[in-house]
Amino acid sequence: MVSQDDDSVLRRSEVTDGVVSSILTGTKAVELCPKPFRLVAKAKGFSKMEDLSNLQDLDYVDLRDNNFSSLEGISRIKRLKTVILKANCLSSVDDLGALSNIRVLNLAENKLTSLKSIADSSFAAELITLVLGGNQLRNIDAITAFPKLRTLVISKNGHRGLVPRSLSPPSSQSCPPRTMQSGRSRRH
Repeated sequence: MVSQDDDSVLRRSEVTDGVVSSILTGTKAVELCPKPFRLVAKAKGFSKMEDLSNLQDLDYVDLRDNNFSSLEGISRIKRLKTVILKANCLSSVDDLGALSNIRVLNLAENKLTSLKSIADSSFAAELITLVLGGNQLRNIDAITAFPKLRTLVISKNGHRGLVPRSLSPPSSQSCPPRTMQSGRSRRH
C-alpha cells in the first residue's frame, strides 16, 4: 500500500515562476523500468530529474516526448549505451559528457544548434548512431569527432547544404555545375 507521503514523492512537482514541472525521481524511475536495465518514460510530462544514482545498472533510457531542458541527474548512470531524448527542449547535452558507454543517441526534435557538446563528450569516439533530425543545427563540422559513426540523421534542420567541410569533395574533383530547368538537369 502506498502512503500519502510515498505518493507525494512519486508525483513530486515543483512550481517555479508560476510553471509546474514534474520531476523524475529515482523512486518513480524504478516504477517505469519494464525490464531490468531499461527505463522507459515516454510522454510523462517530466521536465526535471533528480539524482538517479539508484539506477546505476541501466543501459537503456527512453525519455522521449517530455519537457527536459536539462539532463542534470543522468550523469551517474555510467552504463548507459542507448539514450533516447527525442522531442524534449534540450539546447545542450553537456550532462551526458562523462557517460563513456553511449553508442546510440537520439536527440531529434530538440533545440540543438551545435554538435560541440556531443563532439566533446567521452563517448564521441565510440558513438555508432546519432539522430539529430528536427533541430536547429547550423553546421556539422564536428562530425569528424565520431570515427565509428555508422548512422547519422540530420534531416529537418532548416539549413540546406548541411555537409561538413571534411566530407566535401576536393575542389579539383568537384562535379561541373548543374542548372535545374523544367525538372531536368542540364550541364553548362
